[in-house]
Amino acid sequence: MNAPTTAEPTDAMVDLETLGTEPFCPILSIGACAFDFGPDSALTCADDFYQAITLESCLSVGLRVDAGTLNWWMEQEPAAQAVFRDPRAVSLPLALDAFTDWWNSRPMRIWGNSARFDMGILAAAYKACGKEIPWRWSKERCHRTICNLAGVGGIPVERFGVHHNARDDAITQALHLRRVCAALRITPQ
Repeated sequence: MNAPTTAEPTDAMVDLETLGTEPFCPILSIGACAFDFGPDSALTCADDFYQAITLESCLSVGLRVDAGTLNWWMEQEPAAQAVFRDPRAVSLPLALDAFTDWWNSRPMRIWGNSARFDMGILAAAYKACGKEIPWRWSKERCHRTICNLAGVGGIPVERFGVHHNARDDAITQALHLRRVCAALRITPQ
């Protein structure tokens, strides 16, 4: 989605597709989008990250599948289920190294649709692999919290790409967060 930017990215939206809803569940894919809260309304998603992950590698480090989530995946659209057959999937340690390299190329705040879900599961995966998370805890932000506290349920979410694709969902959430903040006339710090 590499669109032109007006400023250096200050933030990154992260989205995970997983086989559970708690820390230490397998991660199927990591998606992220670097963006800023520039004054224009154009997309300024500077660059993005996507990596599918092999289930076997998650299980080998002790991550546990939630049966209910597995059943939920079986009801999703085929385009979303493609993550299970992605030929570019790599092991969890390699995916975390790639995400760390992407992350370390710029200092940013890290956003999730729920900080506890995305960052919590991602941090648990780093721990299971004996690796350090690349962001500071004080940089974690929650997209859902800003929307709920501001009472901006009236700003619709406009879907980008495939629903339940980690990269596309990260971009969707970044775009929505920018619209919410613009409507509120705030720039997160």
